[in-house]
Amino acid sequence: MAKRIEQVNELIKEVVARILLREVQFPDGILVTVTRVESSRDLHYADIFLTVFAPKAPRAEKDTLALLKKRVGGIQRSLNRGVRMRPVPRISFRIDDEEA
Repeated sequence: MAKRIEQVNELIKEVVARILLREVQFPDGILVTVTRVESSRDLHYADIFLTVFAPKAPRAEKDTLALLKKRVGGIQRSLNRGVRMRPVPRISFRIDDEEA
């Protein structure tokens, strides 16, 4: 089962990264990277961890999370269409403090 969760995490990471690149317009000078995904054992929930690089925007992490929380419904719908599995985990975004 652990191998399945790892595969699902990698799939979600790739698909969400593409969705963010195509569908979310971040402010100029902000670079957002999907670093990892952690799914629950039952694959009903997934935390998507991000790093935000913005040398000229001190509140960039907070503003980026606020933007993604507003857009999470659309991102979830795109993810649902982009993967061939059921159920698709419900996603939430978090800042990856381990990468800092």
